[in-house]
Amino acid sequence: MPKLNIINQSLLGAFMLPKALYRKAGANTTQLRTILEYKLMMDDRRPNSFHQTSHKKQDKQISMATLGTMLMSLLMGLLFIIAFFASEDVLTCGVIYFSMFIIMLALTLITDFTSVLIDIRDNFIILPKPVNDATFVIARIVHISIHVCKLMLPMALPGLITAFVKFGPIAGIALLAGVLLSTVFTIFLINAIYLLVLKVSSPQKFKNIISYIQIVFAVLIYGGYQIVPRLFEKSVLKNTVIGEAPALLLAPPYWFAALLKESTQFSTHPVVLIAAALALLMPVLGIYVVVRFFAPTFNQKLAQISGSSGESAVAKTTSTGHISYSQWMANLFTQKGIEQASFLFSWRMMLRNRDFKLKVYPAIGYMLVIFAVSFLRNNSLSDLAEGLDLSSRKSNITIMMLLYITGLVSITSLGQMNFSEHYKAAWMFRVTPVATPGPILSGAVKASIIQFQLPAFMLVAVLLTIINGPMALLHVAVAFCNLSLMAVALVMLSNDYLPWSAPVNKNNQGSSVLKTLALMFALGILGLLHSLAFPYWWGCVALGVLAGAAAWFSFRDLQKTGWNRLKTYQY
Repeated sequence: MPKLNIINQSLLGAFMLPKALYRKAGANTTQLRTILEYKLMMDDRRPNSFHQTSHKKQDKQISMATLGTMLMSLLMGLLFIIAFFASEDVLTCGVIYFSMFIIMLALTLITDFTSVLIDIRDNFIILPKPVNDATFVIARIVHISIHVCKLMLPMALPGLITAFVKFGPIAGIALLAGVLLSTVFTIFLINAIYLLVLKVSSPQKFKNIISYIQIVFAVLIYGGYQIVPRLFEKSVLKNTVIGEAPALLLAPPYWFAALLKESTQFSTHPVVLIAAALALLMPVLGIYVVVRFFAPTFNQKLAQISGSSGESAVAKTTSTGHISYSQWMANLFTQKGIEQASFLFSWRMMLRNRDFKLKVYPAIGYMLVIFAVSFLRNNSLSDLAEGLDLSSRKSNITIMMLLYITGLVSITSLGQMNFSEHYKAAWMFRVTPVATPGPILSGAVKASIIQFQLPAFMLVAVLLTIINGPMALLHVAVAFCNLSLMAVALVMLSNDYLPWSAPVNKNNQGSSVLKTLALMFALGILGLLHSLAFPYWWGCVALGVLAGAAAWFSFRDLQKTGWNRLKTYQY
């Protein structure tokens, strides 16, 4: 029998209490419990969105994914209690709380719940066995209910305690009722979103959309803990009171907040009364719509997804006479032949590889969050301009952070570029008549720098030039040369494989991590030198020339890399 952790054991025991009801529905409770035990054990071994978007080593078997997911839900719930300190008005606190709760619960369910909801393996594993339909259906419903509880309960716990302490026990009970009702309503919304997306797109695009939602979710978690507390520190958000405008009836969080208000401070305002009634009726109506209309259509869509598992997205090429952006950049920055082919191949792989995007794209979001945090420190645009003024010594650190953080995304992408789930296809590198693999590596490095680093630097260059004039371009050029040098050094010292030629579980081995840390230290030294030379234009010119020359010679050396330096993964 499978060994379950204490959380799964407790939830399974609670959901198995109405055995008589299950038997009356026609289920075999012995089979039901066995199916649920194995499903919960599989949940503990299934990587969640945090595992997928993390850069940690993944070769160890995951055994406590459930507890990790619940811990992250609890941390999100701790963030939500800020809502109860935004205002003394119960309705306002409720609107803010349920807005955060519904949004984050929906994102969590989409990212971590999709593998449970869209799980067609039961059709091939359980149905051929002597298991009746009632047992099969009830097992699926109970499993989904347990999974939702493991996400919802830890997320709601901090808010329940806070409401109980600040507004009294009745408010705590009312908030619990609102949390349960809003959870049901959120599940209804997710079913509607799934069917809408599947209706307007192919099953393959649906999987890509889920991947992008996972990326947004990871960024929102990071950004929430950085930005939300600072927003509530702004005087404009203090003591905010949400009124009773009829337009608020279109906002679901307002319904559940109205239910909280009616339970603690009874209001006769018609808008609040209607909103509280909607909080009670809409989740029930949502359940009916899901069971009556959505469920049959959803099962048909699941069959389409299972049939499209081998579907490959084939790019349609048309002869329009126009040169694409990637081809234009390849013509501009690479040598014709092997290096240009590697550039275009790596460019397209970085845009299409789902695992690569899950690892790298969150870094872009983190960078945007840091920019947003820097902006929130200023009370106006004039303060922001003053903070980026080259003539002020106080702006030194801000500008350095702005310049060097924008380039770290390309370094992150280079650290992930060698690894792929389809690494066995890398045999094509070995069978082609290529004398040396150096041009393959240099083309991949240039693709990463131009796709991720160059656009960010162009935006920063425009911003700094508007504020300071053309002199700002000197600092942008120095930082670009320093980061390009570090990108080439990372490939030469840390990456021992050709692009996309090693399995994902080979990522971030100990020696590579140490080399990467050493390069980060070297980049810090270059940034410190840039900061010291910041007030002197001639010092920045000298540093830029040295860094640019070093980056150019490093590219030349990288192009001469031989086959004997690279490893071939044996499979």
